[in-house]
Amino acid sequence: MKAAPPLKLDFTVKLLNERATDDELVADLKRVANELGVEVLSWRAYKKFGAFSPDTISHRLGWQTALASCGLRSHFVQNASEEHLMENLMDVWVALGRQPRSREMRRPLSKWRSATYEARFHSWNKALLFFSDWIQLERSESPSLQTEPSRAKTHRDVNLRLRFMVMKRDSFKCTACGRSPATHTGLALHVDHVLPFSKGGQTAPENLQTLCADCNLGKSDL
Repeated sequence: MKAAPPLKLDFTVKLLNERATDDELVADLKRVANELGVEVLSWRAYKKFGAFSPDTISHRLGWQTALASCGLRSHFVQNASEEHLMENLMDVWVALGRQPRSREMRRPLSKWRSATYEARFHSWNKALLFFSDWIQLERSESPSLQTEPSRAKTHRDVNLRLRFMVMKRDSFKCTACGRSPATHTGLALHVDHVLPFSKGGQTAPENLQTLCADCNLGKSDL
């Protein structure tokens, strides 16, 4: 019987790719756009043909900023108003019971992805800072959370920013049962008057409380 040939061992070392530099990320955006022959590069197209994750580019550079740096534009819709974007971010925040992460900004939780915010505000962090300023404006328009009860007659409806401030004060938890969207998926929170408006209660922070939908529906002002 013929002896088997000696086994040849391959000791060639293959190194894992090192962390890509910012220049390499931008260069790859250019490459994909050139190969596709487009000036408007979508997140989906880059995800399919790019060498890196679009999430990596978004978190590192900001998606829109990275595209602009190489003369490209995004497919993301830009016609949403700042007010609508802030309201959507607030709804996601309330639904989670905490500050949302960029990767959580997607349907069905969010109407717009984080890349839309990055396109408008140049980065996710800048969008969050804009949101913080937007919420703070309420302090100049509504009673402070620390002031004495207001004597002036207020409107019945709780505006969006005051609603968010009350929920944040109450740690995004139902003040009756203690449940939160962070621990009970799909739980809806409401802001309700402690003393009913129909009985003279004011729409002011000291007369508002956070209740879950079940506790609020079970509450009667009779």
